[in-house]
Amino acid sequence: MDILLKYRFFVLMAIYVALRYFSVDGNSDLATIVFFVAILDLSNVLSKTKK
Repeated sequence: MDILLKYRFFVLMAIYVALRYFSVDGNSDLATIVFFVAILDLSNVLSKTKK
């Protein structure tokens, strides 16, 4: 579980790519939400490491 928490940015990006690739109707709103969550999570992690 620690590995998943440590590398959750990459897991979220993999989910984003899968949702974009397998979107049936061309509407990938969920993929966009996952992308923004991944970016916000990455910025949160980076801000914690710089303190």
